Amino acid sequence: MSSPRLVILNCVSEEDWRSFKALPRFVQPLEHSKDPCRQCPGWCCQADVRTTAVEAVRIALTVGVPILHFVDVVPAAASSDSVMDWPIIPVADGEFRLRMSKVNGWCTWLHRTGERGTCAVHGQRPGPCRLYPFDMTIGERHVVVGSQKLCPVAWVKTEAMETRVHEDLKKYDLDLAAECALIDAWKVQGKGGMENFLAFAILREGLRMGFDMEELGSPPRKTLGRRFW
Repeated sequence: MSSPRLVILNCVSEEDWRSFKALPRFVQPLEHSKDPCRQCPGWCCQADVRTTAVEAVRIALTVGVPILHFVDVVPAAASSDSVMDWPIIPVADGEFRLRMSKVNGWCTWLHRTGERGTCAVHGQRPGPCRLYPFDMTIGERHVVVGSQKLCPVAWVKTEAMETRVHEDLKKYDLDLAAECALIDAWKVQGKGGMENFLAFAILREGLRMGFDMEELGSPPRKTLGRRFW
């Protein structure tokens, strides 16, 4: 049985968009684009973006930057989330979640050149960044990620876009499942504070992702002399 088709709700269809383009310019609705990101300096990079430890490990090991250089540890009680499941990390001194760090109000990974902005870890960016800013259904499931308010122009929905977002959502669901498995394993085997948890996550997830942890952990390859966590 095939999986249910994902449908993005908050975008004008390509068919409607083409009919708008046929209208005189002065009566067309607000400008639309099939690629609004190309016209944007990275406004969505001002949003608070949660991340799983699994995603943080992937970024840290791919780029070679310690997790705590680009992630904030947020008390679970102060990190409400109504968009998607965001697992709680239990450690010795409390319950926490992880969030991408910001510098002067912008994501630490945003690279700006003049008026342009691009993500320095675009291929490894967290699931909420991949799925922003869509309101979508897949079967009976309804997922909302952000809004189009920060986008410079409105999105035009295409079949290719829905296919890509469907794949991104499946990848994020796999990361969430891996995060839950990681936390369950930590509850059984781990002990200590957040740094202990991150060390546990780096080793467990690094091995699962296929990184050579023996090589990465040996001097002088420790992230310019620093631990990955």
